[in-house]
Amino acid sequence: MLDEDRHSRIAVETRVGHEVAGVEGLYSHVALAMEQEIAGSLQTRWLRFVAGEGEH
Repeated sequence: MLDEDRHSRIAVETRVGHEVAGVEGLYSHVALAMEQEIAGSLQTRWLRFVAGEGEH
């Protein structure tokens, strides 16, 4: 779902507890705004599901 919503690879990997190898992982960081975007998209998906609009 996070990939489908086009979130940053670094933000997604960090959220699920993975470390990104190499220079990308070493010099990248997740900003508060990135975390808030993920939380917002997951909240939207949850609300759609509860309302009966989501995929089963």
